[in-house]
Amino acid sequence: MDIFFIILYQSKGNQSLERLNLMMNGLGNQGVIFIANMLADNDILIELDISNNRIEKDGADVFASKLELNRRLKKLWVRTYICIIFMR
Repeated sequence: MDIFFIILYQSKGNQSLERLNLMMNGLGNQGVIFIANMLADNDILIELDISNNRIEKDGADVFASKLELNRRLKKLWVRTYICIIFMR
């Protein structure tokens, strides 16, 4: 398993990680799906940047479906200079 996934897995129970910048980390579908599954159960993270990665439609679809389960995330960056702000 890639060290990146090990670090993310270990941070799953982190109760203080509110902002995570994964911009330009070479994330592909496998990486974004792993993050999506973490987001579904996460109630701490409020900002996430996954800009400039190699996420394709299949990964984006899974990510979007899991994102619907998360009520805490307020800002999501998906491309350079684009930020989605959730009004909840």
